[in-house]
Amino acid sequence: WKNKELQGRFCYKKSTDQVKATALTNKDGSMRKTVTQGVIGTKILAGKPCKKYLYDAITYDSPLEKQNVLTDIDEIVVFGDSSNDLSMKTIATRFVAPANAAQEVLAVADEIIDDNTTDSVARYIADRV
Repeated sequence: WKNKELQGRFCYKKSTDQVKATALTNKDGSMRKTVTQGVIGTKILAGKPCKKYLYDAITYDSPLEKQNVLTDIDEIVVFGDSSNDLSMKTIATRFVAPANAAQEVLAVADEIIDDNTTDSVARYIADRV
């Protein structure tokens, strides 16, 4: 079932796009220290978002995004295999690493799954959604 249903839904390949500055990143690809409120969402609600929301204001663009922002987040699962992924652990409630991840990643992972040459991430998601 998983192969039939998930085949083709996930595809990873190296991008050939040149790194450039965006509203959220600097031209070298690093994250900006501050983000202008106007680039996060076009609509703003009064009040404070839930503690796990990554911004300090309730901003959104669509009704679905508004619903997601106003819904308290129970869990944030992140996947990482390299040292550049370790910063995601700061927002995660569960940090998942493939078996062939770097040693420093495996050392702090909450859970270790099959290596990333398999469909282990897709299987992890499918089993929990």
